[in-house]
Amino acid sequence: MNDNPKTKIIATQSQLKHMSVPFKNSNGTLFKYYIRNNPQQLKHIQNKTHQMCTEAVLKDGTLLQHVPDHLMTTELCMIAIKQNPYAIKFVKNQTKEMYMEIIRKNPQALFCDYQT
Repeated sequence: MNDNPKTKIIATQSQLKHMSVPFKNSNGTLFKYYIRNNPQQLKHIQNKTHQMCTEAVLKDGTLLQHVPDHLMTTELCMIAIKQNPYAIKFVKNQTKEMYMEIIRKNPQALFCDYQT
């Protein structure tokens, strides 16, 4: 299982799926797996990283609403919109390219109010 005596396993991947405790620290691989398996928990992490936010919006674009302004890049917004066109609602600096992606993906998203 774990042959390296200097490495300590905190939780298995299956255990991470059932965790819902808010974390205070955002460092390490544990968070990568935590967000990958529980993207909705992004809102509970205080010190978010760009990688965490990317993992979350790849699974659910509407989680863009929990991304801090300083991490909300055009690239991240496009990832969110490609995953869920309704994520445009949470983009502060909308671009023509974003609207073109919505038209390609789901034009109705431009006319419906997404309820979170």
